[in-house]
Amino acid sequence: MTMQGLFSRISEILDKEFTVYSELLILSKKKRALLLEKFSTELNLIVSKEEEWVESLVPLEEDRRDIVNTLTGNPDSSIEKLIDNPECTEVIKSKIVSLSTNLKNVLTEIKQLNQENQALLEQALELTRHSLKILTSPPKDAVYKFPGAKGTAVAPSRLIDTKI
Repeated sequence: MTMQGLFSRISEILDKEFTVYSELLILSKKKRALLLEKFSTELNLIVSKEEEWVESLVPLEEDRRDIVNTLTGNPDSSIEKLIDNPECTEVIKSKIVSLSTNLKNVLTEIKQLNQENQALLEQALELTRHSLKILTSPPKDAVYKFPGAKGTAVAPSRLIDTKI
């Protein structure tokens, strides 16, 4: 493949990666909305779809790294080093920079939403733990007893028997 062909291919890969990450962003937003409302089977469908999108990134990322390695000698080179190649046309440079910026923005938003979703999940889990604790702990002794009253204390019942 010619240098121009490699630059065109890297541009195509970045475009496809941007499309995938944009889809992941949409799914993250939907997931956040569901976490705010309620858990549902739709949430499971979204997680499955996210897994599919992430799997589709693997070959794209391998191709991108191979091409970057061919063009720069390092698969982890920055976009700046990639477009500094004298054979990279201004049109391709502009497209690569634009796609790179778009990718960074989408990834930043996905990261932020995933952090918020994780916090929502942790809050839901804590609420569930608290509810279980309330339901399975014996109630406090709320009945007044006269000092010196005789009789055996009866253990208060639980709302849910923890032995079950």
